Amino acid sequence: MANSHLKALLRKNFILWKRSWIFSILEIALPGLFALLYYAFRAASPLVDVPEKSYANSPSIFEGSPAVGAILKRCSAKENGGMVALAP
Repeated sequence: MANSHLKALLRKNFILWKRSWIFSILEIALPGLFALLYYAFRAASPLVDVPEKSYANSPSIFEGSPAVGAILKRCSAKENGGMVALAP
């Protein structure tokens, strides 16, 4: 029974491919074209080395909700009250 389903599916796919062969070729060619375009943009942009920064050197336990278990760390930036939340 599975063999007849496979034959019917392959026949249907062949008929659809024969009707719209341009779109079938585009289904294969467009992802390759986008991959080449992505590679070109990636090769053209310079690599920037960003130094590591750890926010977990001296954490303090968050007492707001016991279910969350987040850790707050004070940081020099004053956005968000100068705190960074680290959650597992």
